[in-house]
Amino acid sequence: KSNLQRYGLYVNDKKITTQLRPFVSSLTLARDEIAEKLRDISSILSQMSAATDANEMNRLGKAIRSSLGTVRLSVARHKIEFANLTGWLMSRLRRIIRRVVKAIPEYLEPRQKEVLGDVAVATLEAALYLCAVDLRVRTTYSLCQIALALQKAQKALTAEQNDLISHLLSDQITSLIKQRMVAGGAEFGSGDDIELANLFICGAHFVGEDFLTSGVVKDALAKMVSVPKLTYFNYITLAFCMRKLPT
Repeated sequence: KSNLQRYGLYVNDKKITTQLRPFVSSLTLARDEIAEKLRDISSILSQMSAATDANEMNRLGKAIRSSLGTVRLSVARHKIEFANLTGWLMSRLRRIIRRVVKAIPEYLEPRQKEVLGDVAVATLEAALYLCAVDLRVRTTYSLCQIALALQKAQKALTAEQNDLISHLLSDQITSLIKQRMVAGGAEFGSGDDIELANLFICGAHFVGEDFLTSGVVKDALAKMVSVPKLTYFNYITLAFCMRKLPT
C-alpha cells in the first residue's frame, strides 16, 4: 500500500480485508446463505404445484414470504454491501416472479391463485427494496422486467393485488425520484441519468396517470423540461411520459 502511494496510487479502504486460511470471504458466505434460501423457495414452489389443499397452500406461501424476508438479514449479518449482490439477486427474483405468474393459471381454486399472487407481490417488495439500497442501471432495468411480468399476469391476480402492485411501484419509484431531485439540486435534469429515465418510464408505463400526476413527479418533469438544453435520453423520457398523460 505504501509503495503504491509513492506513485500517487491508492487502494479503496473499503475493499481491503485481512483473511486467514481457508480463504472464505463474507461475500461468499452471504451469497451461499442467500442461494440456499432461494433454493428453498424453488423447492416450495415445486411443492405448491402438487398441493391441492388450501391450508397447505397458505403454509407454503408464508414459508416463501419468510424466506424472502431473510435475504436482507443475511446481508446485515455478514456486514457486506448490497451492491455486491444486487445484480445476481435481482436476476433470481425475476425468475421467481416469472415462475409464479406462469403457475397461477394452472390452479382452479381462487384461494390457491390468491396465495401465489401474494408471493408475487412479496417478490416485488424485495426487488423494490434492492432498488432503494442500490439504485443503478441494472437494478432499474430488472425492476422494469419484473413489472412487465406482473402486468402480463393482471387477469390472474385479484383486484386487491393489482392495486397493491400499482401502489408499491408508484410509492417507491416516486420516493427514489424525490431522492434523486434532492441529490441533484440545481443541476437536476441537466444531464443524462439512465437510472432516473428507467424509473420514469417504469412508473409511466406500469402505473400511468396516477403516477404522472403526483406532485413529486410533476415537479421533476417540469424541472427537466425547463433546462436550457435537453439531452437525448431526457427528451425521449419526457416524450414517453407526456404521451401517457390524458389529452
